[in-house]
Amino acid sequence: MKICLCILVAVALSGCGSKTSNVVSSLYGKKIDYLKGEQMLLADTIIEKFDISKPIKIVAYIDSLVCIDCFANYLREASKYIHYYYRDSVDYICIYRPKSTRDLQITMRNMDTIYSTVILDEKGLYLKENSLDKLEPIFTTFLLDANDRIVLIGDPLRSREIRILYDKRIRELIENGGVQRKEKKSSLFFAK
Repeated sequence: MKICLCILVAVALSGCGSKTSNVVSSLYGKKIDYLKGEQMLLADTIIEKFDISKPIKIVAYIDSLVCIDCFANYLREASKYIHYYYRDSVDYICIYRPKSTRDLQITMRNMDTIYSTVILDEKGLYLKENSLDKLEPIFTTFLLDANDRIVLIGDPLRSREIRILYDKRIRELIENGGVQRKEKKSSLFFAK
């Protein structure tokens, strides 16, 4: 696993200083809380109380600098990507801080987002509460295991190399009940 992390860091950081490399490598194994005080958006409906039961998660943070139409395109790509895995095993969670929740609801009204989840971060708490607010945006997409710990860093929709690493690690996590080999299998795992 450390080899995968080193390859990922090398690919993502080619040409960057060791300070960034140290920050990114320190994230491996960190537990991420993506549910804290936020709301889920299902089509155009805001849901206050929700739970995500899929053991393997890709969590991508998208800030308010990304326009709503660009976010909608990203969400479509996320849904296509996640469609290839067991529906009860892997979730693509997009945490979005929209400038206008109402405009986002209107945009999403006719979208098919059955394969991905949108969590609204209207107060901008996600990055702060997970101590991720000092990271460059390229380092705010993670593959999480069933214990919500970071397995890989990088966006599989924006890099072919990272996508290959994600595909390999997701298959390994599915085979091992949603956790890394050395950990106990998750009771959340439902894949056949």
